[in-house]
Amino acid sequence: MTAGPGSVGVLITLAVQALAGAVHADEGEARLLRLEEAFERGQDALVWDGASELLASLPAGAVDLTSRVLTLRGRVLGDEGHFAAAREQFDAALALLGGGGSVEARVEALVARVVVERAAGRTRAARAALAEADAWANGAARAPADAAAERVRALLALRAGRQQEARLALQRFVAVCAGSPCSSVADRIEGSLLALDGDLAGAADLLRRAEMAFAREGRSREQLDALVERVEVERALGDRDQARAAAAIGAGLAARIGHARHGAELNRILGELALEAGDATEATRLLEMARKAFTDMHALSGIAGSRLALGRVALLGGRAPEARIHFEAARVLYEEMADEGRIQTAWRGLAAAARSGGDVAAERRWLGELALSGSPGARWEAASRLAELAEAEGDPAEVRRFAGLALEDLQRLDARLGTPAARETLAAARQRASEMLVEAWLADADVEAQQARVEALEAADRSLARGFVELLDRAGSTRALPATARLAQRVAAIDRAMALAAGGDPAFDAEALHRLGHLRGRLEAELRHQLGSASDRLQGAPGHRGRVAALVGALGDEVAVVAYHLGAVRSRAFVLTSAGTAVVALAPRARLEALARDLHERLRARPSGARERRERDAAARAAYRALLEPVVGQLGSRRRVVIIPQGALRIVPFDALVTSPSGRPRYALEEFVFSQAPSLAALATLRGEDLRRRARVDRFPFVGFAAPAYDRGPARELPELAGAALEVELARRRLGADAGPGTLFTGPLATERRLEELALDRYAIVHLATHTSASDSTARGSTPALFLAPGEGEDGLVQWDEVLRLRLDADLVVLSACDTARGDLHAGDGFDGLTGAFLRAGASEVLASLWEVEDTVTPTLMDRFYEALAGGESAPAALRLARLAMLRGEATVHPLTGAADVERSRRVLARARDPFYWAPFVVVGSAGDVFR
Repeated sequence: MTAGPGSVGVLITLAVQALAGAVHADEGEARLLRLEEAFERGQDALVWDGASELLASLPAGAVDLTSRVLTLRGRVLGDEGHFAAAREQFDAALALLGGGGSVEARVEALVARVVVERAAGRTRAARAALAEADAWANGAARAPADAAAERVRALLALRAGRQQEARLALQRFVAVCAGSPCSSVADRIEGSLLALDGDLAGAADLLRRAEMAFAREGRSREQLDALVERVEVERALGDRDQARAAAAIGAGLAARIGHARHGAELNRILGELALEAGDATEATRLLEMARKAFTDMHALSGIAGSRLALGRVALLGGRAPEARIHFEAARVLYEEMADEGRIQTAWRGLAAAARSGGDVAAERRWLGELALSGSPGARWEAASRLAELAEAEGDPAEVRRFAGLALEDLQRLDARLGTPAARETLAAARQRASEMLVEAWLADADVEAQQARVEALEAADRSLARGFVELLDRAGSTRALPATARLAQRVAAIDRAMALAAGGDPAFDAEALHRLGHLRGRLEAELRHQLGSASDRLQGAPGHRGRVAALVGALGDEVAVVAYHLGAVRSRAFVLTSAGTAVVALAPRARLEALARDLHERLRARPSGARERRERDAAARAAYRALLEPVVGQLGSRRRVVIIPQGALRIVPFDALVTSPSGRPRYALEEFVFSQAPSLAALATLRGEDLRRRARVDRFPFVGFAAPAYDRGPARELPELAGAALEVELARRRLGADAGPGTLFTGPLATERRLEELALDRYAIVHLATHTSASDSTARGSTPALFLAPGEGEDGLVQWDEVLRLRLDADLVVLSACDTARGDLHAGDGFDGLTGAFLRAGASEVLASLWEVEDTVTPTLMDRFYEALAGGESAPAALRLARLAMLRGEATVHPLTGAADVERSRRVLARARDPFYWAPFVVVGSAGDVFR
């Protein structure tokens, strides 16, 4: 089959049809439906011949039918890559409809034109056709029973990024559609919506289901469309094997039905996947095949995409000049198409080629373009590299400029979301940008020393604050505003998708980030409008500037805040006191994190022989010398210390550091009162919430959940917690709480539903003594979680995201369970485990554990803790007094099960001097005794 007639030929055909024998309108409609079905089966030759015959037989007055036949011919030509000829068919169809005809026929022609214009790389023309189709579809009177119209409305809204409107149209389509294709069409549209919402796994499942259904129904063209879309989703998920398999099936199907456009696109993708697998030869073969096919079609977008991939092949082969030629050709084509997102992809390639070839001036030129106008994924990479170049040239002002830009963008890509590889990539980049920014301030001789220290500390704190403060603000707002909560969930879903893309293939990253970034920007603007002043706490905003000075002015005279910032060459400890801010140089990050991990592993092991204790004490001394001893001189007589840790320092129990150089270990616990905070910004935010809460007088003092009955559900094999019920009973007595209903829930009463439905915001202290499932991930299904008793229709597992929905307004939440202070050490602030979840859910402070706690000893520790708390001590001071009582053997023994248990408890308590028993708990949060 050859390309269709030109515009003159179309007009002649239309004239001839007036003289030819006309067919009845109903017969023509039936023949057209059969041709459309053949088109879906990929029978292009049959469709072309049948459409030409039908076109010649239609009467002059059959405007709708004639335009629809022309549109069908245009779609055939477009799939085969004859874009100019296809465009002429659409022009003729639309011209015919200019004097009358239905809206549906006009929209059908415009939608088909959008597909062809996009494939041809005519971005402006595609946007114009889409806008016109959208306007006609939305301006027309809705036919309630017209499934085809609702499908078109759903697709138009989907392409315009209006998901809610697309879902409503999809619902109407499902309600009125009848026949086998309905469910598969719905699955495909819903899969596209899920992909936009960031649920890539769900999108892949639905697209796979739609693809299989289309295959069973013989709808080859729809099957191919679903396959192409699924390939992109599988790549975004990082599943290259699935993407490669789907692409191979799609390429075979495209060849069978003669779909040249999709065939070339899938060859391009297969070439990129071959490159990722390290097979440059196969990648080159496939990419050149795709480029030739796209060139024959005059498909600018496909040619440019192939050029980008060929540039990467040349770059990886060390052929920088060849790579530059490919990237430059792609750039020119994208500029011709006015495709801003892909222009930036070409800039990235040109910068990489320049760097490979040693052309610093050219690299800086292209990086400068990206840093000023790129998408977030491209911009932070460009700004980071420009900061590195400025650092090598000794220009601290330029380092601050570009490192600040990089950090700003990196904070939009949440490092706690996405794949582990994406989290590590983004966290490392965030750390590097923050490190350059901090060092640039401290190294600039033109900046006054105290100002430089304050600026450096604010820069370091901004690298932590995004991870907690923004989400803390949003959690507070969304608890009260359900609509805002839903909007925040959509932004978070897009963050997950952006993190996934940012951790994958460079050429795909900019594509994915560009598509998602536009949608996220629109939703983020609306969210920030709803949240109001919450956004002021973000990086660089007026609410963050001056925060350090404000904190220094509010600190008590006996208080110091030590904020750690880890660096590859050197680390820093910022010491804030009422006298000002000091900076102390520390060992590199690798050394400090190695000490932290070693100490944590030794402390969490149950005490064994004397040699193991000596080795552990030596590790605690080494950690003290590296982390705390260098800052002691800046503390003066201050003994109340708030630690703001970073990275692996979050798992260090500072109380257990050994300060004595030799002999009997003397612990830091004996000299200092410690607590932790996620960041300076978080400390200030939590402090404001704390002041508000403490003004309340209408709360009950205490509620406890303990020793749930694990008769079924995920925790049914876990051992019984013999001391948990005693623990909460002792706490209740110390606080003088009422012994009536609503105070203690144990055994079968300690259910997940009761926790979720109880008005927890009426209690000042919430105590949970149960088992946990500790994890450093926050993906659903592997999140940190609490085990409670399963009720009807429940599994008893209270996961991270479910904690966020609890109604809390507590001064303190006690998580008396194993590993409740764990979190992802790659995250910005690291407090994204159960500790962070409860802080965001509405607690001022959380008492949590760094390792397994001893069920026999913990009731005694908690009893002394609550005794001190009831006596007016702050949570950090009360915890220190309880620990000292354990360390000195002054704690009271509480039998668990009767007289026979007393002797066993005493034996365990005799060993409780060991830090394994008293050191795991840490207080994280506002620490109300810190400020004046």
